[in-house]
Amino acid sequence: MNEKEIDQETVWNEHLGDINVPAHWFYIFGVLGGGGLIMLVIIAILGAGAA
Repeated sequence: MNEKEIDQETVWNEHLGDINVPAHWFYIFGVLGGGGLIMLVIIAILGAGAA
C-alpha cells in the first residue's frame, strides 16, 4: 500500500482492530470502582477518627 493511499479511516480501523474492547471497559470500570471504594474507606477512617 502506497503512503498516498492511506487515509484517516484506514488508520482508524487499524487501531480499532488492535483494541480488546471488553478488557478496555473492564479496566476503566475497575479503576473507577476501585478508586471509589478506596475513597469511601478513607472517608470512613477519617470520620471514625473525628468522633
